[in-house]
Amino acid sequence: MAMTEERKNEIARSYLFKKQKLIPRSEKDCYSQLQDLVRKEGFGSFNPEIIQIWVGLTAKRFGIKIEEVQEFTHNLILPIAQEAFPMPK
Repeated sequence: MAMTEERKNEIARSYLFKKQKLIPRSEKDCYSQLQDLVRKEGFGSFNPEIIQIWVGLTAKRFGIKIEEVQEFTHNLILPIAQEAFPMPK
């Protein structure tokens, strides 16, 4: 099931506020603000084991399903990775 923009913003807002102690610019652009933060500071690790640990901890911390965190993370990181490593034309 595709995650709605509203849900992406809810999760991003929680992450920005609880984890980063940042106050989002607005309710509607929390997701883009988090993308900007990841672009600036990086994701941390692309090691699958570390990512799975992070996903589990994040799900527990925010009280949401692991599958939802996985989808959110995939939707957040994939476009940024594609920007960094564009396919040759």
